[in-house]
Amino acid sequence: MNLIKLSFKNILSRPLSTTMSLILLTLGVGMMSFIIRIEYQANKQLENNIAGIDMVIGAKGSPLQLILSQFFILMRQQVIFRFQSFRKFPGTHW
Repeated sequence: MNLIKLSFKNILSRPLSTTMSLILLTLGVGMMSFIIRIEYQANKQLENNIAGIDMVIGAKGSPLQLILSQFFILMRQQVIFRFQSFRKFPGTHW
């Protein structure tokens, strides 16, 4: 007997095991495809949220915290500034 005939006989002798294996394999591939698609959509949405932003002005401290608090609303903002105080910065026009 060659390997293909032996494999086919094993599949036919255990139909429940074969069916369950195929279902679980299909479920695993489907879940991985779903996760990859969700990751792609999340990255695309994050890029769209940041598009068009040229400058971020905030308090001295962590730049990561500033970005996360202002654009993604993931962290608490440290200090609140008035808009009028930003007009004094050189190189900006309002």
